[in-house]
Amino acid sequence: MKIWMILAALAVTVCGCSTIGGGNREPLRVGITPNFPPMIFMRDGEVAGIEADLMRRLGRELSRPITVVSMPWNEQMDALSAGRIDIIMSGMSVTTARQVRIDFTTPWMTSGVGVLMRKADQQRFDSVESVLAFNGNVGVLADTTAHFFASRNLPRARIIRIASPADAAIQLRRRTVDLFLDDIPSVAWQAASNEAELAVLMAVLEREQIAWGVRRGNTALRDEVNAVLARWEADGTTDRVIEAWIPYYARIR
Repeated sequence: MKIWMILAALAVTVCGCSTIGGGNREPLRVGITPNFPPMIFMRDGEVAGIEADLMRRLGRELSRPITVVSMPWNEQMDALSAGRIDIIMSGMSVTTARQVRIDFTTPWMTSGVGVLMRKADQQRFDSVESVLAFNGNVGVLADTTAHFFASRNLPRARIIRIASPADAAIQLRRRTVDLFLDDIPSVAWQAASNEAELAVLMAVLEREQIAWGVRRGNTALRDEVNAVLARWEADGTTDRVIEAWIPYYARIR
């Protein structure tokens, strides 16, 4: 178990779970990996971020209290399939491989693979082509769409697995890696948090859709959540929550 996981578990509760809100129905057990600001992360001992805000709203819409279950990213789909959680809300991109194992709700956010770099290297990496031609050290989070993208499209690069986006910022400053590939919200957050030293490529390597994962065959929950998402799309709720955390979202959508 990584250090961030121990801290996250302690921050949520001793057992790694906490229940938020009321309601007359069974708790909705939400699987999270809270190391992905601004999507989902820990701040002052509380779960915060875009999906944290939407998670609480979803609980109210469904009249179900939320039970947060914190776990490593690579355990999420196994936990869902085994019935230990009901839904994954952790910046999960829709991929064909994942659709074989789990079902997805309607996508609620357009994202993509972005690039974080040192500010001093902005002229060196000024285009998608310059990134794809790179033959040095590229950091990724294991088993993410950015990891898969790098493996397919950067054959000359050395792919290095990084523990978290925050650790990627450290490794860039230490020059352990020269580029870090992750979802656009993640790289933008790290650039904003380290604006004196880090910057993002103002281009998207590959667009992708973000959705929530539900257990295969759990059509009742999927349909309930999709109905809520449809209402939020109609009244602008989802966009307002996203743009509160990512002011530039409308420009990349």
